[in-house]
Amino acid sequence: MRINSLTYNFLKIKFLGLFFFALFNQLNAQEASSFVDTTSIRIGEQINYKINIKLDSLDEINFPKAKDFAPFELINEFKVDTNYLDKKFIISKQFALTFFDSGTYYIPSQKLSLLDKEIELDSFKVTINPVKIDTTKQGLYDIKPIMKSNTKFDFLFWLYILIFIIVFCTFLYFKNQIFSFFTINKLEVEYLTPYEKAVTELSKIKNLNYLSEIDIKTYYSDLTFVIRNFIEEKIIDNALECTTKELIQKLSLLKTSKKLNFSNSTLKNIEDVFSRADLVKFAKYEPDTQSASTDLETLTKELEKIKLILPEPSEEELEKNLKIQEDLRRKRLKNRNNKIAIYSLLSLFLIYLTASIIYGFTYVNDKIFQKQNLIFLESDNWVSSSYGAPPITISTPEVLIRNTDSLTFSVIEASSKSEFSFNNIKDPLYITLTNFKLTENSSSIKLQDVMVSSIETIEKLGVKNIITKFEKFQTPNEAEGLMIYGSADFPVDKPNQFRKSKYKIFGFINNQDYKQIFISWEENDNYIVEIIDRIINSIELVKNKTN
Repeated sequence: MRINSLTYNFLKIKFLGLFFFALFNQLNAQEASSFVDTTSIRIGEQINYKINIKLDSLDEINFPKAKDFAPFELINEFKVDTNYLDKKFIISKQFALTFFDSGTYYIPSQKLSLLDKEIELDSFKVTINPVKIDTTKQGLYDIKPIMKSNTKFDFLFWLYILIFIIVFCTFLYFKNQIFSFFTINKLEVEYLTPYEKAVTELSKIKNLNYLSEIDIKTYYSDLTFVIRNFIEEKIIDNALECTTKELIQKLSLLKTSKKLNFSNSTLKNIEDVFSRADLVKFAKYEPDTQSASTDLETLTKELEKIKLILPEPSEEELEKNLKIQEDLRRKRLKNRNNKIAIYSLLSLFLIYLTASIIYGFTYVNDKIFQKQNLIFLESDNWVSSSYGAPPITISTPEVLIRNTDSLTFSVIEASSKSEFSFNNIKDPLYITLTNFKLTENSSSIKLQDVMVSSIETIEKLGVKNIITKFEKFQTPNEAEGLMIYGSADFPVDKPNQFRKSKYKIFGFINNQDYKQIFISWEENDNYIVEIIDRIINSIELVKNKTN
């Protein structure tokens, strides 16, 4: 029984040991801790709260949100910092907190979801001290009255609304004219025969109420012109040039020769009205309104009688009428197209002028002519990629393409190298990213020596008049390196010609790795500065540190 009991206890201890060993390994694989830089502040001062996590491999981490720090207020949230140490990834994130009341408060224990498990961090007791004010030194002032804020008037929004309303109301008002303008067919330009044209003109004289709006002399002149013009087009060639007596004589000859069977009443009525018109025009005779209206009706009736005795139009006349009709249609169509072209050009000019006033002439011109750098700046298709191992991340207008021929640096011995670029050195915007895996002979090389060597390399590519300045550089995730910047004359595609450009070279040495980013761009461009700033601000380097 004793042996069995000892065996049982030994197995029990062994089992517990294995259990705690496995538990320790699991906990060791993922360690999380939190820190604060102080536990005592004055009202409104900042507390830096930091979370550190050690992982064997990168995984998604759900960090605390602003509400999780209540009653403290989150005033700033810093970017995640990633380091690589002892074959583990160290993920760090910092939060800036504050509080606006005195007393003792706790920063709550935060919970992290990591690898399908929940990790609880420590809470912190923080003392918020009041701010002491010496009223003998600090002046006291009356409370200022409430002032109304200046409400910003959105001018452009209401301008667009007003333009839309004006255009819409104009369209409704001229809707029929607009549809008519864009619809031209043969019926709308149908050729009027001399008789139809005369009847139309007589109707206009009647409808326009000549006797009240225009003097009697003009009334009779227009009335007799309509009849004379009809006679000239259909019967007598020079009817407009004949006197009343000559015209009646010629009509009578046609009757006598039996070419046209005019009735005696028709000739007499035409002669009476024309003679009265001559008296009005030349003798200042003024007939009463009733007589003038009667003369209009008389000539209208006689016009219809004359039409009845005229022979039917020949085929030649009909073809002539059709040709005239088609010519009129083409003429009207041409006029319409000319108007459309003029109105379109005028509208485009007004749109261009309005847009230029609002956005500036340079921007509008570059937008119209699709300037490449403006396209890059406004593009939503920028590519953020990582290159090399450990990776360096950069955001560029287009993805960097791997080059087969990498740059060579005389002071570096590399076991492997890779290069990725956008455009080439002769283009207005050129980006190249180079990775070197250093040999043991080059592991102690100084970063500045490598950067100087890179200047010698671009000289070999035809760059001249290089002005150089050195400056330390730090990426947004606090990776430190060196930057060379300045100006130079870069070659272009045309022989013996150069472009005045600026350049920046960023270099990083991290143990056995050297990484370099080279950027050159044309000076005097309205958009290139924003593009370069966006590229530089996107550079992040995963730091690979060892003890």
